[in-house]
Amino acid sequence: MTTSNTGTPRSQRATWSVALLALGAVALALAALYQVSFYLRIPVDLLSFAESPFLTDIIKYREGLPLYTPVADNNSYPYTPGTQILTYTIGAAFGHGTDIPFLRYVQFSYVLLAALVAGLVADGLSQLLIPEVRRGGRGLWIVSCTALLFLVALDPRFNNFVHSLHNDGLAMLISMTAAWLAVSHARGARRWHLVAMAFLPALGFLVKQNQLMWAGLFAIYLWFEGSTDKRWVILWAVVAGILGVAVMGAAVLVLGENFRYWIFGALGDKQVSLARSILHLIWAGLYLTFGLLALVRFVLPGRSRGATALWLMTGAMFALTTYTSGLGWTANHMGPAMMLATAWFLVVARDAWPTPSSNGGWQALVAPAAAAAMVLALMGALGVVRLPRNDVSPDLARYIADVDKEFAGMNPDSVLLDNGSWPYLKAGIVMKDRSSPVTLHVTNNQSFINRPALAETIQRIRERRYTRILARVIDTDQTPYDFHDRGSGVKAAILENYQIVRRIPGVAGVQTWWPLNLLSEVVVLEPRSTSTAPQSAAPDPSAPAPRSP
Repeated sequence: MTTSNTGTPRSQRATWSVALLALGAVALALAALYQVSFYLRIPVDLLSFAESPFLTDIIKYREGLPLYTPVADNNSYPYTPGTQILTYTIGAAFGHGTDIPFLRYVQFSYVLLAALVAGLVADGLSQLLIPEVRRGGRGLWIVSCTALLFLVALDPRFNNFVHSLHNDGLAMLISMTAAWLAVSHARGARRWHLVAMAFLPALGFLVKQNQLMWAGLFAIYLWFEGSTDKRWVILWAVVAGILGVAVMGAAVLVLGENFRYWIFGALGDKQVSLARSILHLIWAGLYLTFGLLALVRFVLPGRSRGATALWLMTGAMFALTTYTSGLGWTANHMGPAMMLATAWFLVVARDAWPTPSSNGGWQALVAPAAAAAMVLALMGALGVVRLPRNDVSPDLARYIADVDKEFAGMNPDSVLLDNGSWPYLKAGIVMKDRSSPVTLHVTNNQSFINRPALAETIQRIRERRYTRILARVIDTDQTPYDFHDRGSGVKAAILENYQIVRRIPGVAGVQTWWPLNLLSEVVVLEPRSTSTAPQSAAPDPSAPAPRSP
């Protein structure tokens, strides 16, 4: 170990600057946690687009109903059910199975664990790549990395749903655990590593479909890391493939054919926009830079074949999730890859961390302090630093109360709320014709409108099955029932058969939400009398032909 002229190891003499980094990182993490805590406490499921269908799945599971219903019901969720079932089970075990904030706390615990595991990934890479002489202050580095990676776990561009009831939080934990497995294997291969790698993609599929990618990512790592015989790699790939197919087949057998449509068909109809993928890559420019720094620092000099394989695995994940992010308008597919890129950067920073000069003096303090300041400043450049304040509008309570008033004295199943399942939760009511599933069939990231999937919804509206409908901005092109007025027929049916009786003003003082229209104006409609019903519009001869799901 290198020592100064005083006999003190330089790695130990630099520990104060790592402590400074840890102090700053923890302060930023606590500020972010404070801000997010106000969102977690919101008493209704309006924090993201996914919360209403997520909660509907919990209602179905709690009431013993099928999780995946016929497409024409428009009340199912296009994600696998593992997260919903686990979150409810934990909540119910504590007596809070219908407590929305508590369910969010459970959900957010996955994110906290993911940040911790990501910190261990960074530590494992450091043990693999950095000589012991430059690895001083290990405990402080783990604290620093965990706190900084927690900030990245809340990146509002790439991890914008993890604080809500959404599958992304647990999927992030699965991905970080997978990366930790690979790093642990690179540091010292054990048989149980291969067993866990074979099972994890199949189990991850039950959390979110895209976690199957780890079968391919592990295969890349195992093929290039060099310590595992290629015959064993091929055998591992066969076993992992069999397990994946077995889990998918068992899910179809247990959950039925409707599962097949909602999990594979509904999202399979979407088209990747290369322009959106490129835009998201530009957003991720700093994270891409982190990965390239690791390439230059560790991979090109050939420090470790295992590290090269790990970098290729991370790069493949970065590329794959960037490409698939073009399916939609948000980049949440990329979130776990951003965390791993940051973990690589933190290892680069640790490897290059300056040690005090043996000459002493104030100059010896500048470089380590500047290094700590640089890392913390980069968090600001990434846009992941949050102010310790409550950003939830106080007007939200009024908005919720106004919606609740529309249910007062009425059977909840006679009032259709387009998005939000809290009025139905305790009564165990599963409503049809929700806006999130309808949007899935209508949005312009697919080339057609799935009209057969909308036909029964339109029919129920024409039959005026509902005593009252609460639909956000239904008379604009921003309604989820017909976003950008593509011609779904659902919006038209509502306006033809129901009349607007009043409006609930949107929440004031909100700049960012997930999406913002969840807090927009609610239009309250009641059935028209036959004499006041407007004449139906003639069918559009240019409309695309119906397509069956």
